[in-house]
Amino acid sequence: MAKRRLTERSKKMKLMINALWILAFLGVSDFAVAKPKPPSHVTESRDYFGPSRNESQTRVPLSLGIPLFSGLAGVALHAGMDFKVSRSLPLFIGFETGLDILGNRYYYTDHYTYYGDSSNINIPLLVSALFRFELPRVPTLHPYAGIVAGPYLVLNNGTGITFEGMLRPGISWTFAKGMDLHGEPRFGIIGSRFVVQPTVGITFVM
Repeated sequence: MAKRRLTERSKKMKLMINALWILAFLGVSDFAVAKPKPPSHVTESRDYFGPSRNESQTRVPLSLGIPLFSGLAGVALHAGMDFKVSRSLPLFIGFETGLDILGNRYYYTDHYTYYGDSSNINIPLLVSALFRFELPRVPTLHPYAGIVAGPYLVLNNGTGITFEGMLRPGISWTFAKGMDLHGEPRFGIIGSRFVVQPTVGITFVM
């Protein structure tokens, strides 16, 4: 009887040990296969600072510029819309239009100042392309490089048309969810004239 009890106890002990080994193996395999959860600050910053590069988005920039060329200075009020063309590439294609209000041209002589061209309103009809760079350590800042080009309607003593093309290096700062501030030293040509147009504005991200 005593031997039977010992053999039964030994069998139970072996079964328990085998069961523990199986449970330990399953636990280790689950830990190895499971994907690590990203830190909380990463998900929070992604939620706050808008879509990641794998999500599509539409951007609506509103900007104020100061065009300077050939003795003329004025104000450029522009608006546009940019669309992300790929989920994996931060490239945006869109359009831009607005009003360019240019001031008077001044001609100086020895004794008098003559006023030449009167103030006029011009309308740019531009196609835009923009590539936004990412700074992993500073997720709120995005350097970018872009270009705008297209017809330029001149509304002064009749309606004329010429060409505008400008480069747009700049940087944007995400200061709230869905809103960026941007600044760029825009420069290029309007017709045959070289133009410098410092520009600042706000962009709404949808």
